Amino acid sequence: MRVRFAPSPMGKPHVGNIRTALFNWLFARASSGIFVLRVEDTDVARRVEGALKALMEDLLWLGLSYDEGTAGDARKELRLDFKERLGLSDRLVMFPIRATLTEV
Repeated sequence: MRVRFAPSPMGKPHVGNIRTALFNWLFARASSGIFVLRVEDTDVARRVEGALKALMEDLLWLGLSYDEGTAGDARKELRLDFKERLGLSDRLVMFPIRATLTEV
């Protein structure tokens, strides 16, 4: 079982963020699963400097360790690189396909 917590770094963590992180962390641990921290940094205009650091410190203080972590900016740069290499438009949306060719 894989569960994720996908906050946006737009301010200090609030009770809703922490509740979601806690429930997902508990579910992952109870089911011998993986807890993924996936930072969704898609709204650059509303990004708050230091929000990601505050979130990480709060999760650490609460004892909510994650097994995997990713940041939205890194994925965005990777997608743009693939689009450029494939000669695709910036307006095109790409989604990962996890199915094999025989499943498709």
